[in-house]
Amino acid sequence: MASLLREMAFERVVVLGAGLIGGSIGLARQERGLGETRFWGRSEERLKPAQAAGFFASADLGEAIKDCDLVVLATPVEFYQGLAIQLLQVGKEFLAPGCLVTDVGSVKGLVEETAGRLFRKNGLPFVGSHPMAGSEKGGFAEAHSDLFEKACCFVCSEEGEDVENENRLQKFWETLGCRVERATEKLTTKLSLESAIYLIFWQQWGQRFHSEWKGRKLLEEEG
Repeated sequence: MASLLREMAFERVVVLGAGLIGGSIGLARQERGLGETRFWGRSEERLKPAQAAGFFASADLGEAIKDCDLVVLATPVEFYQGLAIQLLQVGKEFLAPGCLVTDVGSVKGLVEETAGRLFRKNGLPFVGSHPMAGSEKGGFAEAHSDLFEKACCFVCSEEGEDVENENRLQKFWETLGCRVERATEKLTTKLSLESAIYLIFWQQWGQRFHSEWKGRKLLEEEG
């Protein structure tokens, strides 16, 4: 099974954004020998950690995407539309034939209405992704190769019209250790909202309750 997944992985992937999620994609592929991973970022300074880890990383978008067969948008979601415009301006001719674009953002409705629509309108296939993995810390320094192990990843398509690319993308995430589910952008947006509410509740109240419970338990043990 592992050898089959390796054969179906993308050969040359460029990640736009070298943060926690993007960096972990690169490290996971690097550790598993799944082909080349490149990084693009807005400044050479921010790309130094990726370069130090052995990756090709450049602030020149044309140079970074050249001959890649998968582009992963891994910046904050609010930058996706601008990145889509930049990518299309640089030119599809830089990309490998049949190149696919995906993302790692959580608010799929917004992604579909902005970047997704732009890519499809200009003949560049786009299928959204939402890996349910992360940390309270960010940046390439916090990235690690097993971030996606046993994590759920949604491959998102509203109409299910691009089954071939959905299958390719599913295999990509499975090679990184994910358990992949198919979903619509409406469902993943709903799940993202629920996750955000839970996280806010935990940050505001959960840690406090946990500390108070530990304090009471300690007093009971001492008494």
